[in-house]
Amino acid sequence: MNILYKTLVFFFLAMDFGYTKELRVTVPDMPVFKGNPFTGLGSPTIYTWSALFDALTWVDKKGIVKPSLATKWKNIDPNTWRFYLRSNVIFHNREPFNSKAVLTTINWLKSQKGKITTTGKDIDAIIESAQIISPHIIEIKTYNPDAILPANISEMHIPAPNSWEELGAEKFSLSPSGTGPFKVIKWTDNGVKMNSFDESWRPSKNVKYLTIFEVPERIGRVQALLSDQTDIAIGLAYDDIEIIESAGYKTMLEPAPLVSALQFVSIRPNEPFADKRVRIAANLAVNRDVIAKTILKNIAIPANQPAANHSFGFNPQIENYPYDPNRAKILLEEAGYPNGFKGRMEVAIEATVPAALETQIQVASDLRKIGIMLDVIPIQFASWLRKWYGGPLSTSVDFPEMFSLNIVLGPQLDVGRIFRTHSCEKKINGNYGFYCDPEIMPLIRASRKEFDSEKRKRILYKIMENYNRNPSAIYLFSLKDVTGLNNQVYGLTNTNRNYSYEKVFME
Repeated sequence: MNILYKTLVFFFLAMDFGYTKELRVTVPDMPVFKGNPFTGLGSPTIYTWSALFDALTWVDKKGIVKPSLATKWKNIDPNTWRFYLRSNVIFHNREPFNSKAVLTTINWLKSQKGKITTTGKDIDAIIESAQIISPHIIEIKTYNPDAILPANISEMHIPAPNSWEELGAEKFSLSPSGTGPFKVIKWTDNGVKMNSFDESWRPSKNVKYLTIFEVPERIGRVQALLSDQTDIAIGLAYDDIEIIESAGYKTMLEPAPLVSALQFVSIRPNEPFADKRVRIAANLAVNRDVIAKTILKNIAIPANQPAANHSFGFNPQIENYPYDPNRAKILLEEAGYPNGFKGRMEVAIEATVPAALETQIQVASDLRKIGIMLDVIPIQFASWLRKWYGGPLSTSVDFPEMFSLNIVLGPQLDVGRIFRTHSCEKKINGNYGFYCDPEIMPLIRASRKEFDSEKRKRILYKIMENYNRNPSAIYLFSLKDVTGLNNQVYGLTNTNRNYSYEKVFME
């Protein structure tokens, strides 16, 4: 009888009830700081952190703020928000999630160490203070009225407070504890192994083990999928769709929460791109329709403003820049550059944007036709990041005339997200960052204070009209992300690059 009992137990455990499935995911890059959730926004870090951590809110594909660790919120006064937290939630190390966890997170992000992190820079600029009202109610005060604070804090992941304080950021990153559906078993040389956290408030349906590993080369990720070495391949190109589907596998396309662009360095006086006419000329010189057709398979949509088509505040009434090299040459001559000029275009080696380098090379070719002769220089992302934080007026940084930039609107999926980095608000060592138009700042401030959604949208429309007439960059394309999937994978969603591994069902 005992032998029969053990046999039956083994039989039922071995059956496909979600206890033995391993989901393998290949990504372009792993988080540099592993499980420290404050050291990056968007890709590639979110591909891993979405399995481990949660924020108080999340934003859906339509830009609507949804409950996560907070179940509801209300505006007490223009500078005060009250958040009601989800009860009966625990971290991977079994610490309870409560108001203390949120307060610890905010206080650390506003500390000297915290405010220099990617998340800390944003949170410290927005939030003045927080106080506990009850174990599951917390009040947050902002420096200025912030109509989209619930969306803004969707970038603030909450770590286990005691573990964070006891271990410190570096040790915590090796053994992170969040509230997500998976917890870390171990970090490997090129990835991370996790198992399901069954007590998560959003538990995994079918996957017991999750392995995420880095394959920097896009073709390597495609081959990993086709050779059954991975179940999900993230960060693929439009050229890969036919290859994958013809081999009998699946692809998934979702709008990316960004606009691909080439940023002008326009705040250095007496240089070409300081002149608005030159910036307009550069936008008129790019044949976006040809690039969309020949390189981007008519999947990407030409951009005419620094907003993705599905983001809140995108102005659908703005017309695309026409391809008009003759008009571009006239503008260059009016600006004092009848023979054009020379310079550099530095582009980060980008693994998460389809055909990024091919697009940038074609843009440089179009610019040459009107006399803007820019040498395209690929650089590593780490070098690009140092320049982003160093600024063009720094004497220690050799800055080009133009550089590649993804104008990221996630996780908020709101045009208001970009103003902290693409307006006069971006300061580096007391100097303006890369672009500053003082005339638009009153409208930007007004958009923050307007709590009526329709009125705020109309303000944002006016701001986008200004960015079109006085461009901060060559706005290139609204893109779609390509993901390859094994045929045994069902239920996966990609919302603003947050992949729902916990929703996956595997045959």
